[in-house]
Amino acid sequence: MKPIFKEEIKSNQVLLHPNSLINHQFPSNNDVLCISLNNFFQKFYLSCVLNDDLDKSVIALPKWLSLTCEHLDNVNVQLVDTSNGIPIVKKIFLTKIYGDVWIPSSKSLHSPYLQSSQRAKSYKLDWPDLILNHFDNQLVSENSLLSDFIMDQICIFRVERIQFSNDDSSEFISALHVQSSSLISKIDQRETEVDISSLFVPRKVPSIVGFENEIDSLYQIISGSFLNTEIHSKFGIQETRTALIIGPHGSGKKSLIQHICNKLSATLFMISLTTMMIKHDMFESIEEDDDKNPLRIMFTKAMLSAPSVIVIKDLDILAVDDQNYFDKWKMKVISMLVREIQDIYKIDQVFVVGFTCDKSKLPVELCKVEIFQHNLVLSIPSRKQREEILSLYLSKLNLSFSVNEAMNNSVMKDYITKLGLMTSGYVPNDLGKLCRLAVLQALSNVENINKNNKKVSVSDNMNNIIKDLTNLRINENNEIENVSENNKGNNNIRSSLIISWNDFEYAMSIMHPLQKIELESILPQQKWNDIGGYEHIKKKIKQAVEWSIIKHETYKKLGAKPLSGILLYGPSGCGKTLMVQALVTESHMNVICIDGPKIYSKYLGDTEKIIRGLFKRARQIIPCIVFIDELDSIASKREWDCSNSSGVNERVLSTLLNEIDGIQELKQVIIIGCTNKLDQIDDALLRPGRFDQLIYIGLPNESERLNILQIMSKKVSFNNDVNLNELSKSTNLFTGADLENLIRESGLCALRENILSTKIYNRHIEIVLKNKIKNLK
Repeated sequence: MKPIFKEEIKSNQVLLHPNSLINHQFPSNNDVLCISLNNFFQKFYLSCVLNDDLDKSVIALPKWLSLTCEHLDNVNVQLVDTSNGIPIVKKIFLTKIYGDVWIPSSKSLHSPYLQSSQRAKSYKLDWPDLILNHFDNQLVSENSLLSDFIMDQICIFRVERIQFSNDDSSEFISALHVQSSSLISKIDQRETEVDISSLFVPRKVPSIVGFENEIDSLYQIISGSFLNTEIHSKFGIQETRTALIIGPHGSGKKSLIQHICNKLSATLFMISLTTMMIKHDMFESIEEDDDKNPLRIMFTKAMLSAPSVIVIKDLDILAVDDQNYFDKWKMKVISMLVREIQDIYKIDQVFVVGFTCDKSKLPVELCKVEIFQHNLVLSIPSRKQREEILSLYLSKLNLSFSVNEAMNNSVMKDYITKLGLMTSGYVPNDLGKLCRLAVLQALSNVENINKNNKKVSVSDNMNNIIKDLTNLRINENNEIENVSENNKGNNNIRSSLIISWNDFEYAMSIMHPLQKIELESILPQQKWNDIGGYEHIKKKIKQAVEWSIIKHETYKKLGAKPLSGILLYGPSGCGKTLMVQALVTESHMNVICIDGPKIYSKYLGDTEKIIRGLFKRARQIIPCIVFIDELDSIASKREWDCSNSSGVNERVLSTLLNEIDGIQELKQVIIIGCTNKLDQIDDALLRPGRFDQLIYIGLPNESERLNILQIMSKKVSFNNDVNLNELSKSTNLFTGADLENLIRESGLCALRENILSTKIYNRHIEIVLKNKIKNLK
């Protein structure tokens, strides 16, 4: 029969037309129907109610069934014969499979510690009687489902096992239990005992890729504390019961814990300290042992639901500042938290996990080893990890032609390679958002095309999109599939929506990852084509930097080490900084700028701390360029600074040397320095392994000056009497900056002559040029 779902039907009832045939019989009111799902593996027993408004081939089911049984085309319905009497269940074992109502497990309720302590007093409700009251006189069999409203929320249970005698060890009952899967029995509130043996509710968690080592490490620790308690106590080994996960926002801390809890069938409890901070007025008068203490409530529920994992989010908010209004309240929360963590050792199979973005910001009390015994760092994904994450997202999309025709890879691999390089500093959450924005842009493009062509109205197009999206679901392998009756083949939303590279470019233009905002410096946008001349130098810089990042695997095969740094030197105004800007723009790499004179601080040791912090940031957002402008101001020769009694230059230089080529190796971080005083830089900094290549950028020759002027002419309106070839010959010893200044002052000269002038004439250039030549001489 074809099922439909209605909210107004009671949870233990089903509606049928009076003329519906069930087992070649017409049903009557209050008949019990057995409805089977999933090839008879799951069953539920409902009371029949006849309704003339229904079709004969339709059966109206309560709404709760749609929560667990999606996309049912047909169900098997049978009449249950109750004339011979139904045996009463003596003991029934239930598992909650749906519902947010917290119900303690029977095993935890009888824990010696919780029985003797007062903390579980408010939770020692008569849960078995409460559940039996809801399901009194209900028919059940093994794997059958039960549902009702408990505490004003829908709860669904599965019958795991049925026991027909209090003595489950007897031979008769054991033999009977073998056939119990086919036996129908009845719950009696006065005679039946209920055991809620499991509270674990599996949740759909997005697939996690790129962090397999971190998942395996934490899984081993948590599973060891759950399964090896007797071994730990036998050999006197203290088991690990707490862990601190350190990682930026969006790095996947929550998904990682959910994945592990699903794998271990452990109940997950979460509390946000930010929420507690917002409601701090409610907790000012609460004491540690108070039943209204939210931390105590959560820890007690976790103890009553073992095996369980407690997650404490936003630990960074507990950082104490003497001038902070909330400091007194924070200290109270810290004290409560420390005590609750210490109490979990009194009961087995409870694990505590804390989330923080920066461990250095945590209070001293939470940094002790006995509070968080294990530290797990989820760093910003490397390029390889980003490519693995992107492969998961892009596998669900229909991508257009290759973005790089020179590559012989597949289309998806081409996208993955390009995006993996351009998304340095992105965390998994950012990558998911990037793909969503690209899809939304593609949908917008489809809408605009249809609107312009007037072939399909916008409303029809959006209705089709909504219809396609509603037919999508995630299968057991976390893959997107279409369940529409008209799309049971390979035709789905992916075949109707094509994502192009332009969609990803648009998404990246409006995407602002939090980590890049916090860590990365911003340089003006430049293109290599906007820089005139110096073709051989530009090629040399691009090869030195981009090959070290993109083709680092080739270096490994060759047995060679990629470049560590490049030093650009030469006269001022020749385009050293412009070339760095163009390199950063076109390579899509992150950049951290160190402006020599601006990093000095009046406080002792503060300058060195700033340099160490900048290099630490660079390691977090690899591949990264560290650009040091005016290098001579912080790396001058040590013997030149003997008169400086503070020795700050020597300390800064030592810090810089250690960061570039010290104990901690810089991987996929390239240092680029700029100076016009090469003779003043310390020799230790110029050795290979620190600045591997010294590239001289001198004055432009005639052909290079002509190229610079031609690029300028695209932005400036010259009159026909301006001869760029002659101008390039007459501007000997001019730098690129001098040429730009020449054109700018010529424009001012034209405006002084006529404020409405729209072109620069040759006479304006000659007037300015004569003054420039006089100054050069």
